[in-house]
Amino acid sequence: MPTTLLCNHCHSELKVDDEPATLVTNENFRNMYIPSDTETSQIQSLIEGAERDLRRYDEEIERLSKTLAALKTHRDDLQIRRDRYHAFSASLRRLPMEILGEIFSWCCTPGLLVDMTLYSAPTLAIAQTCSFWREITLKMPGLWSDLKLRVWCGEESAAAVMRLLGIYLLNSGSALLTLDVNATPFNEYDNECDPDEDSCVWPILQALLECGDRWSNCSFCFDWDLSHADEFLSQSTDNYYPNLKDFRLRSVPGPSTRSSVLSLIWTHAPALLSLELPTWTCTEGTLLFTSEDL
Repeated sequence: MPTTLLCNHCHSELKVDDEPATLVTNENFRNMYIPSDTETSQIQSLIEGAERDLRRYDEEIERLSKTLAALKTHRDDLQIRRDRYHAFSASLRRLPMEILGEIFSWCCTPGLLVDMTLYSAPTLAIAQTCSFWREITLKMPGLWSDLKLRVWCGEESAAAVMRLLGIYLLNSGSALLTLDVNATPFNEYDNECDPDEDSCVWPILQALLECGDRWSNCSFCFDWDLSHADEFLSQSTDNYYPNLKDFRLRSVPGPSTRSSVLSLIWTHAPALLSLELPTWTCTEGTLLFTSEDL
């Protein structure tokens, strides 16, 4: 009689009937043997017995599966508690907040990196690790103030970029901003492909312009002519960049009608120490700015 041991402690067993000698052999299958009425009746009894034993196996498997699932659940709960005990007693928790903040600052340069469709947001990742680390990052707005953005003008993931940018600008508070923005046409090998009004670059630039009073070190590189930028950007006439010390603006040379919004930012930056501007073409015989601007 086949026996299956179910428990090593109580020695519970599952027993089923032995397989009797039967006419259902490989040889009879090959020889196309036709059983008699008596043999057919015996085989029917064997089928009923097999189905009965199968039900017993199925019932036992279901019971053991439930027991196994309960054991796995209890084990997972216990492992979580053990991990919490380890985390609670970890030496990392003994580090002063200032030391952790210094470590985080090395990991968050830049705090946000957008490279086409690839995103790296170390500051946000640290803030989402645990409530203690989140508290540290929110008390250090400088961790959110270093932004490096390289975007396609035709990028369809503008919503994701704007959402990340909004989080960083909000959490950076009053911290001075370090910006490195590089905007490339949809076809990065075609500099004649200027962004249209639906391009993601305009809302990104507009959001940054609205934080102009916090600009410190800024670099903007555009792989197209800025002649039409003023059609999509706006800023207050009294916009001021009191903290801007380093300003770099690069673009493809174009007509004399350059962007007044972007190209004249430096004229409203009294603390400016370093300036780099693109070369514009002038066809009217006059300079694009006067000596007073310098």
